[in-house]
Amino acid sequence: MPGNTKKHRRGNGEGSIYQRKDGKWAAVITIGVKENGKPDRKFLYGKTRKEVADKLREAQNKLDVGVIPGGDNVLFSAWIRNWLEVVIKPGIKERTYKNYNAAIEKHIIPWIGNYRLKDLTDDVIQKFLNDQREHGNLKLEINEDTGEAEPSHGPVAASSIIQQRRLIIAALEYAVDKGKIARNPGKKTRRPKSKPKTDNILTDEDMEILATKGTKYRYYPAYMLTLTTACRRGEILGLSWKHVDIGIPWATVDRYFPWGEMRKLQLWDTKALKKLLEDHSIKLGDGYVQIVYQMADDKGKPLLDELKTDLSRRSLMITEEMVLLLIFWRMVQNGEKRKATEKGKVYNPDNLVFCTRKGTYIYPRNFTKTWGENLKSMGIEHKRFHDLRHTVATVMLEEGEAMNTVQEQLGHYDAGFTASRYGHVTAKMRNSAAVRLGERLEKARNPEEEKAETISFPSQEERKLKSAACKIK
Repeated sequence: MPGNTKKHRRGNGEGSIYQRKDGKWAAVITIGVKENGKPDRKFLYGKTRKEVADKLREAQNKLDVGVIPGGDNVLFSAWIRNWLEVVIKPGIKERTYKNYNAAIEKHIIPWIGNYRLKDLTDDVIQKFLNDQREHGNLKLEINEDTGEAEPSHGPVAASSIIQQRRLIIAALEYAVDKGKIARNPGKKTRRPKSKPKTDNILTDEDMEILATKGTKYRYYPAYMLTLTTACRRGEILGLSWKHVDIGIPWATVDRYFPWGEMRKLQLWDTKALKKLLEDHSIKLGDGYVQIVYQMADDKGKPLLDELKTDLSRRSLMITEEMVLLLIFWRMVQNGEKRKATEKGKVYNPDNLVFCTRKGTYIYPRNFTKTWGENLKSMGIEHKRFHDLRHTVATVMLEEGEAMNTVQEQLGHYDAGFTASRYGHVTAKMRNSAAVRLGERLEKARNPEEEKAETISFPSQEERKLKSAACKIK
């Protein structure tokens, strides 16, 4: 420390070693995290540098096999904090770490953190999960009697409980691996059922209204792009123009397209735009979007970030109609950029496909709010923006697309997860297939009936009608 220590170069693998002003040697090792969130450090002392280095190495070995302060009496709170900080944090994103830490500190530790690791049972954990489901919600609400903000203590969403259970199981599994406990009691608990919200999709009428009446709203092309690709909200808002391929470089588009004539067209009139481009001998290639980044919601603020998993990175084909809509949108952005530049302002520095009129990031929550307002204005029953994604998946499955094709379109980690999310669709498809197979079987077992139908004679009533028609003629 400044003023009373003499710093020395660390030896290989020794950690932090220094000589104090009084001549003694010391070392420090981080063994976990304290209740206040600060690092929990242990200091080691000795007369020589070698002595301290040996103590540090021994402490590191003990920490590596799961021996942390408290011995057999270690509390679960200390264990799960140490597990998150030392084992998990180095391999995950900062935003994911904060999310895990919040779940641990706000929910898990206050309820079961004071249990000793060896005393934690499946019954204790199950009771915690049940209590969370009943009244574990800590969202603040105004108390009508006191006028102060207090936790609502309502039910916690099944998805949140599933995450908490997953964290508990993972931390206890680490304890099993390190020989601290014989078995993992978390695995004996029941996983809450989370009903996928995949049945609130847009009807054909909804989609027609959105495609026609939605043209008056700013983010119309974003809605259409989602409805044709099934991208997530964050993926749409994080899409860059450099990851949109229409067969012609955008620099060439900006320089050589007949923008003056295009500005005279009715906005979003793709038929007129297509004819104009054909008149100028401009041929577009196949359209693709590369999903590489996402606009994350970081405590209400937009954050351009990498995708959570490599499987989310994917290339998706877009229709010619969508390509033409994006060209119109490019024209809108170029106009906004020109006005911003004239005022000496920077517009859309990250070259995003979708941004605000000022060229800044779109707040994900604001985008969702705008979507809801637009739907209400169009007279469409409320749908989450994410329901556009479910709509695409459902249509693809009902049209006979293979499950793994839908999985790749959605960016899911495996087809099994996709199937679990859209089981109601596959069940409908199976029932339809069963009916068709039944009809085939019936025809195969009764071929004579089918032939009889083929050569059947007109009924007496039909002959009368035919005779009357002939008389009229």
